[in-house]
This record gives sequence, structure tokens and C-alpha cells, in this order.
Amino acid sequence: MTPANVEVREVALADAVDGCLGFHVDSPRAGDSSRSHALGISGWVAGGEGRVDQVEVIFEGQALGAAPLTRKREDVLSRFPELSDPTVGWETEVSLVGLPEEFELFVRVVLGNGERHRLATIRGTRTKVLPPDESALQPLIVSTYGRTGSTWLMRLFDQHPATLAYRPFEYEPRAVSYWAALLGALSQPASYLQPLATDLSNEHWWLGDATVPTDIPPPDAPVQDELSRDAIEAVAALCRQRIESFYEAVARTQSKPNPRYFAEKVSPDPGPWRLITELFPSTREVILVRDFRDMACSILAYNEKTKTTSFGRERVDTDLEFLQELRAAATSLLYIHQKRGETAFLLRYEDLIVEPEDTLTKLFEFLGISSSEETVASVLERASRETDAMAGHRTSSDPRQSVGRWRRDLSPEMQEACVDAFDDVLAELGYEPTASVLA
Repeated sequence: MTPANVEVREVALADAVDGCLGFHVDSPRAGDSSRSHALGISGWVAGGEGRVDQVEVIFEGQALGAAPLTRKREDVLSRFPELSDPTVGWETEVSLVGLPEEFELFVRVVLGNGERHRLATIRGTRTKVLPPDESALQPLIVSTYGRTGSTWLMRLFDQHPATLAYRPFEYEPRAVSYWAALLGALSQPASYLQPLATDLSNEHWWLGDATVPTDIPPPDAPVQDELSRDAIEAVAALCRQRIESFYEAVARTQSKPNPRYFAEKVSPDPGPWRLITELFPSTREVILVRDFRDMACSILAYNEKTKTTSFGRERVDTDLEFLQELRAAATSLLYIHQKRGETAFLLRYEDLIVEPEDTLTKLFEFLGISSSEETVASVLERASRETDAMAGHRTSSDPRQSVGRWRRDLSPEMQEACVDAFDDVLAELGYEPTASVLA
């Protein structure tokens, strides 16, 4: 018999919830198991004076699924005769692909006034979709944002015999993100249940939508296993194989017979990271940060140079507002640094520019690839050979001049605004806060 992929260890209900007469999670129950890579969750919630909009399933602050109240529950009506409508039952199914092997989910109610309250906590374990393959090429993820020196870092990886980065000043490959996103989409119940509940009014019906079809009878066990387990594992195997094939082709173009890693940039979003590590459990990560004051200068200068409005500047009206926009990027990088701890390498752009030899030696040692003096010197020499694409990417004449440029480029008003926007994050990442400089 096929072993269970999901085991539920605990379902803990909240004592009471403001705005609700009562509630319950009917399934799953502690001790339940499933052979699928998803978890069905159902229950009921009776609102008080206010309306109940829906019930959400939450993992680390992100909604994995949502369910409106669609089931009539006469048994609940008999308990709460003040209810005018017995439609208080809900049901959904959420994909667990990408979640850790020990997971914790929160079930919460969304009231009509916008308030959200936790109804229950579900804890369990799951098996990853694919077993790890240590012999294969492994991802080297650079978690960062634009104008942090990430393209220069990719250029350096491009020159190391053990790492692949495809023509970084010409392309920004997202092969691993592309196929991981495909796995994420096709492993959703709203997608894999489409063969049984096809919505042809949607031209992308095969992806499904945010709502899991619950108005169909449950499929027979072999069909359910095919949809929610076997097909997902086959898709995951395809995704991993296509990523590996892409970078094997890159390795051939670069005459690198035994690369260990392929490097790609990924924005610090937990969703893509979870899916990438589902496909490649041994993924390594570099968290690249740059003084956010210099980052703001670089973005504004690049937009001026290219006559564009990008990197988030298009979302606000003024440069002062843009600093607060960048704060979100700063706090997200700090968050993943704190969450990953020593499993990721925190790389400061300034160290890479001012002390390149020492910084690269430490980085290569972390990755377990050649970090000899000869290798580091060779990587730096080849990466520094000028190209037209490199010149078009820069916004300062000399990389060293880009370190601390905010002191020259930002107006006094902008510098003062940096105190509120960045100082707490800068201190956590080892930078001198603006308030100390201006004092």
C-alpha cells in the first residue's frame, strides 16, 4: 500500500472568537492521513450580528486557500435558533507543495467588517514531492532586488568553473523560477480538479482559479490519487528535468564539464523560494544587500539615464514617497536573513566592491567550491573585462564611487527621510545609520 504523504498530528480549536456564535473544524482530525499532496479542510462558522465573508487557510501569513459559506447545516441551526440561514458550512482543499515537512496552518474567519480571527491551528507532517538528487546540478539562488549589484555578482559566478550564470549583462534567466511557478500552479486543487470540473468560460481553465470546485462528488480513490499525487509528482519530475537540461546546455556553451551550481536571481518572496526548494532540497542561497540609500540613488540615476520609471518608482508620486516604497524591500531582505540564519550567506555589496578577494574567498568557501587565491584572481580578472552591456548598466564611473554615493547625491531633505525609512534595518545589517552620520 502506498504510504501516506500527509499526516495530521493536531487540530487545536480557539476557545472563542469575537463576532461568531460558534464554529468547528470537522476535518481533518488528529491522526488523519492522506496519500495526496493536498489537505482537505471543512467545518462551519456561525456569525453573530455581523456577516461572515469567508474562511481562509493561512501559512506564514499567506493565504493558501479561501472558502465561502456554501453548505447548509441544519444541525448548526438547531443549536443556534437565532440564525436566519443555515448556510454556515464551508469546505476547501489546499496544496501543501512547497511547505516544510513539518507544517502549521491557521484557519481563520473573515468577517464582513474586515476583521480576521483565528478559528483553529492544524499541525502535521508531509513528504516532499520528489526525493533529493545530490548528484544533479543544484540552484544557487541570489535573493535580492534590482540595483543591488546583483548583475555584477552573476558576472562573477559566470567566471567560476563550478558555477553557471548565463550571459548576465544580456539576459536575466529565470528558468528555475519559471518551472517552479508551473509546479506551483498545477499542484493547486483548483487546477488539478479541472479535468472533473472544467470551466471552459476561462481561456486558461487548465490553471483553475482561486476557488476549489466543491460542488462535485468526490472522485473514486484511484482517480483522486492520480490527480492529487501521481500527476503532481510527474509534473515535478518534468520541471526539475527541464531546469537541469537548460543549464546543461548552458554548461556546454561555456565549456564547463563539471559545474556544481547554476545561479539565478529571485526576489525575496517566500512563495517561489518554497517551490524551488521543493524541486531542489539542497538549494544554496546568497542574500545580497546594499546600503538602501545608495540603492535609491542608483535606481533614480538609472531611471534618469534610461528615461524610464521603474524599480517601484512608478508606483509613487515623489522621490520621498519612493524611500518608503524601498523600505518594504529592505525589511523583506532583513526578514529572510533573520529567518534563514547561517543556512544562507549574507553578502554586502560594499564588501564585494571594497574587499573583493577576501569576500569572494569566503563566499566560495561557503559554497564548497574552489576558493584558492588563483581561482579568485582569475574570476575577478575575467569578470572585469569591459563589455558594452556592462557600460550601459552602470550609473557611476567607478564601482568604488558607488559606495556611499547617497552622501553626495541625496538632498538634505532626502537624507533626513532616510532616517525613518531605513535606519533600523541598516543597523541590523551592519551599516551606519543615517542619524549617526548627520549628527
